Amino acid sequence: MKIILTLFISLICTSFLVSQSVVIEGYTFETGNRGFIAGAKVVIMSGEEVLKTTIADKEGHFYSTVPSKDIYTLKLTSDLYEDLSMEVRGDTKSDDNKIFVKAQMKRLPGYLLELTMAEERSNEDSIVNAISNTRIDIFNNSTFEEVQVLDDYPEPQFSVPLFKENHYTILIRKEGYIAKRIEAFVDVEGCILCFEGLGSVTPGVTENLSRNNQIGVLLANVSLEKAFSGKTIVLKDLYYDLGSAKLKWGAKKELNKLVGMMKDNPGIKVELGAHTDARGNDDTNLSLSQRRAQNAVLYLIEKGIDEKRIISHGYGETQLRNECADGVKCTEKMHAFNRRTEIKILDVVKSDEPVKSLKQMKMMARAEKEMEELAFGGQVKIGNPKDTNSEEEAEENTIKDNQEKTKEIIEKVKEKSTSDVMEASDELAPEVNKDMDMIDESAKPVLTKVIDPEELEKSKEIIYKVLIKETVNPLSKEHALYKTHSDLLQVKTYNGYKYLIGSFTNLAEVMKFHKDTATIVYPKATIVKYSDGEIIE
Repeated sequence: MKIILTLFISLICTSFLVSQSVVIEGYTFETGNRGFIAGAKVVIMSGEEVLKTTIADKEGHFYSTVPSKDIYTLKLTSDLYEDLSMEVRGDTKSDDNKIFVKAQMKRLPGYLLELTMAEERSNEDSIVNAISNTRIDIFNNSTFEEVQVLDDYPEPQFSVPLFKENHYTILIRKEGYIAKRIEAFVDVEGCILCFEGLGSVTPGVTENLSRNNQIGVLLANVSLEKAFSGKTIVLKDLYYDLGSAKLKWGAKKELNKLVGMMKDNPGIKVELGAHTDARGNDDTNLSLSQRRAQNAVLYLIEKGIDEKRIISHGYGETQLRNECADGVKCTEKMHAFNRRTEIKILDVVKSDEPVKSLKQMKMMARAEKEMEELAFGGQVKIGNPKDTNSEEEAEENTIKDNQEKTKEIIEKVKEKSTSDVMEASDELAPEVNKDMDMIDESAKPVLTKVIDPEELEKSKEIIYKVLIKETVNPLSKEHALYKTHSDLLQVKTYNGYKYLIGSFTNLAEVMKFHKDTATIVYPKATIVKYSDGEIIE
């Protein structure tokens, strides 16, 4: 009897709870019946209280059990769609306590880029393997924000929402393959829809571009090249003047892409090889190609590529790609096919450094640019120029005037004898002596250093600098730091050498520069006080 009574009470309680609950079920789809919206977030609320949060499945269906209320508010959000808020009355429920909802969401101006990753094809008919388990970073350059990071992504396809007036970077990485960087411009920089790093991009099969190409789904294939020792990559548009090893502007633009590739693939060591056509003297072509390769490598090193990761090699006309050898009549186009610069992978090693996110790489690139613009010329000024007081303005103007006069004296030194410039140089001897290091020794006049008492006192003022490197032995003047920082200062200490950049009189300014810029490029950078040739602390 007790068992029957317990079951009866349980059934009554269950019936009561069911009567106090409601199932809200529905579908999310785009206006105009353009298809279901997968992955939409649905928040069910009563007033300000959140009752349940659920996600629509791949067919746009959502389902949730909530307490019985008079009125519900459903808030739906999804990439590429306008937020939707809708009210649902509780008394519209069916006999089985269900409320059915149709949620139409309006498409924002923008695109959904659907990418499929696979190995590079050797020819159009070859069958290639799909690539999964990749790391995918997506970054919005216009807002300077990280959009998404997919680490060890298991599928060979993924989608990226692209909104108008934004420039996106997509970086795809997988061990054993050369990292792929894709730039997407959506209604920016004169591009309605432009891509770099992708082949053909076509409208989706199920949803073509519409509304004057303002919205739509785009399909594209991403080919990843295997990285292995001996693989060669021809650099396109790497041009030189005829018979010259000087890099043209277009060549530097192409080399900048190579800088990016080397930074995206820190474990790759390469050879940069330059090739000529068969016309001209063999030895001359060999020498010319070597100088071209060396200049290209020096450019890469100046842009921050470790010199241990890249070597140069000039091949001259020894590795022609067609029959256009000496004495063979060929068209200019056939000769041009042999004139090329190639990158050959020498080694692929797993880097010991932690994998940097695209956001970290972007932040470092921005910091390097800021350091180049703000610090490399010497004194760094941060803040509103209008805040500069008259004394600082006068000091800055004096420095500028002295710099201009110094340049004039140096030019005279190059053209005239020592006696012609002695009189003019006396006034600015300190500045001239500093800059004379750039002039050939035979062209330097012997100058008497004249130091004004006020300048001497001023030179003992404390300024702030940023310490970026410490060594036991002094760095060579050919070291990359000297090429990167024109204001690099070496200071000898009791236990080695310290290298400083920047020049600040205000502690707040140096702290901002240290935090926002220097530590991104040099994580161990510290602030020091400097006066009269010595580090105080």
